[in-house]
Amino acid sequence: MNLSLNEIEGGVRKAALGAGLSVGLADDTGRAVAVLQAYGFDGISAALAGFANTGLAARPVIKNSDATFDAGNPIPNAVSALDLVAAGVVKRVLMRAIEAPLLVVGLAAIAAQDQGGGFVVGVGSSGFALVSGGGIAIEGVLASGVTEVTISRSRPDGTVRPRPDHIPDVPPAIWAQVQALAALTYVPATEASRLSGAGAGMTDND
Repeated sequence: MNLSLNEIEGGVRKAALGAGLSVGLADDTGRAVAVLQAYGFDGISAALAGFANTGLAARPVIKNSDATFDAGNPIPNAVSALDLVAAGVVKRVLMRAIEAPLLVVGLAAIAAQDQGGGFVVGVGSSGFALVSGGGIAIEGVLASGVTEVTISRSRPDGTVRPRPDHIPDVPPAIWAQVQALAALTYVPATEASRLSGAGAGMTDND
């Protein structure tokens, strides 16, 4: 399927709401996935993996200049971890057993856009992403599946990966999963819901 970045961001945002995330986290997730897709990564599958974890946000264990998240939902955990590093509360965050490591890279990209500076996101033991407001650069091989992720600050002037000219097509089966979650946010089509303003009106001018 050939989808625009706006369609991807909006669809993933609705899916995040359907998965039970707050409006703010849904906004962040939609933006993060759009950034990943723009750079040729499969951000949609990463988001779906994150949505599968229905746990609550975890409280980090902070010791000296490091923080550790041992469990919890990877999406709110990642946003909290990026805030801790950006604010200088800690120098490094370790997130254990993350189902959606690539999504953390996308969330770091929008955090860099909003807050300035950059981040180094280590994924597994053999690769990391250098993220700034200007884009994403990958060094080594990012581990897939459930793995450890580390986050620390980087210089804002790192070399970034060139953005491809073409956004990769989205497999219909993957987008169907997004739409199924998004549908959980729809108002049921009942007479009462129509009277309160849901659905189409009786004329084209409504």
